[in-house]
Amino acid sequence: GSPHMDEISETNTIFKLEGVSVLSPLRKKLDLVFYLSNVDGSPVITLLKGNDRELSIYQLNKNIKMASFLPVPEKPNLIYLFMTYTSCEDNKFSEPVVMTLNKENTLNQFKNLGLLDSNVTDFEKCVEYIRKQAILTGFKISNPFVNSTLVDTDAEKINSFHLQCHRGTKEGTLYFLPDHIIFGFKKPILLFDASDIESITYSSITRLTFNASLVTKDGEKYEFSMTDQTEYAKIDDYVKRKQMKDKSMSEELKAKSKSKG
Repeated sequence: GSPHMDEISETNTIFKLEGVSVLSPLRKKLDLVFYLSNVDGSPVITLLKGNDRELSIYQLNKNIKMASFLPVPEKPNLIYLFMTYTSCEDNKFSEPVVMTLNKENTLNQFKNLGLLDSNVTDFEKCVEYIRKQAILTGFKISNPFVNSTLVDTDAEKINSFHLQCHRGTKEGTLYFLPDHIIFGFKKPILLFDASDIESITYSSITRLTFNASLVTKDGEKYEFSMTDQTEYAKIDDYVKRKQMKDKSMSEELKAKSKSKG
């Protein structure tokens, strides 16, 4: 059982979404609950199956490292909520939390809970509500693919984008965000701080596709293959804005001059 032994009741629940499709760290339909611990009043996020807690994160201001809403490729009626954390209860899990919200379903639940007016049709209102609750509970959920009023006023706004590619045999989505790069959502999910990326190199360039490798500052290399040629300009622009080095050209030239030698 929980060392906190705190009850979840209507009085301490901030909000609850039922039947959310969780993909990570476990695959299940679960209820997502934001509530205030009645032991110390601090906010908690928990994923429930009935009354059983499958995953609980306490002290959100300390434990949530990064959280973001992300589009689901080719499924405009769905949206991902992605969260990484330093620790969860009993340290049962370490992989990020990834859940899929069905926009229409979520809107209806919000209306039934009286959190939104019955005539609201814009799912962004749900996102705004969740983001405001998160801020009140001490952490920030970014919404990088929407020009929302809560957007950071960056002089140089980096436009987020995502693309389909493979890592080994796994197909997935590579998300380029202002401060992070994410590959998901089959395990293992990869999350990079943009500031940890030393360079991006390109290889296996054909008329239709190319491979892009991220090299981190500690020398690790992650190769993503079968990227569509049309994505090259976006990645290149991202690299330039982030001032990562593109090493592929210089290395190719070095190799050519060596082979002549």
